[in-house]
Amino acid sequence: MPAVPWRPGSRPRPDEPVLAADPRTAVLHGADLFDHGAWWEAHVVWEAVWREQPVGSTTREALQALVQAAAYHLKDAPALHAAGTRLRERALARLDGCITRGATDLHGLDLVRLRDDLRTHRPGDPAVRLQGPLPRDTDRPEVP
Repeated sequence: MPAVPWRPGSRPRPDEPVLAADPRTAVLHGADLFDHGAWWEAHVVWEAVWREQPVGSTTREALQALVQAAAYHLKDAPALHAAGTRLRERALARLDGCITRGATDLHGLDLVRLRDDLRTHRPGDPAVRLQGPLPRDTDRPEVP
């Protein structure tokens, strides 16, 4: 966990971490970062896993939605509202696509609940969480 999560305009972007972990561990590590407000860092971890997924796969789409949800929270400031809104809408579209294809869970992260929470989130609201109030749901089918 970073001592101080990076925010746009706060300082130069940190170096991207090298994470040698299986995809499940990396996704859950990203969720921990996300839930602690380290959205840039979560995005970097998820993007590394995303790059390794087959183009067009549901897993890749779900990971890109997570990356976009993290970026949305980074842009949750009045000056960045338009960019944040676009990222939120893109994340919602990807989550809808995954859920339509039957993928409601990604390594224990409940994609349905994330989508529903993102859909009702507005700038300035407390951040959406992936864990805690958003439980890892192990009863739903895993993303193929």
